[in-house]
Amino acid sequence: MDRAPHRLLHAFVLLTLFTMSCAGSETAAPVRAEPPPTSSPEPSLSDDQSDASAPLAAPTAPAPTAPAPVGPSAQTVVLQEANPRVTGVVYPRPDYDGDPWSQWGQGVVLPDGRVISAIGDHLGRGGNSFIFVFDPATGVMTRVADVADSLSHPAESWGFGKVHGQMVLGEDGDVYFSTYWGHVGALSSTTPIRATCSFA
Repeated sequence: MDRAPHRLLHAFVLLTLFTMSCAGSETAAPVRAEPPPTSSPEPSLSDDQSDASAPLAAPTAPAPTAPAPVGPSAQTVVLQEANPRVTGVVYPRPDYDGDPWSQWGQGVVLPDGRVISAIGDHLGRGGNSFIFVFDPATGVMTRVADVADSLSHPAESWGFGKVHGQMVLGEDGDVYFSTYWGHVGALSSTTPIRATCSFA
């Protein structure tokens, strides 16, 4: 079967770039979307980092701008007590059928040891992904963001059925990731969106 290249490519188009702030907070509030900054400050090197071969300092998180919402959570369970001890946790996913529910991208470990990851329903129309934070100190995984709701995305329009790539911790303390779905022509009109969420 001869498939046009654009038909093969549309399945891999990344539509939207998100950044999630990784600062901690004491209270919970909804995630909010805000326009991207008009300019980014240039990173500066300290005297001990002026040499290109010197390692950069670990990123520090900025002050929180919006605390993470507290969503459904799940506690780890012991799967094996013997040596080695094995524990696991099931994502507290929404109560509807995915096609299938999946995790495509690699999560990221924050400097404080918490892990940010995502699952998606793998749908096109009405598709959605959800962001989670796992705290190994408490053994709790909590859903902290709903991508479509964070962007006021119209129901049943082409959505964000998966986080389709590795999450990356930037030097600015934000976690960057991309969602999935769209068509080749969408790239010419895509604008990055900044959804800020502090992980409490």
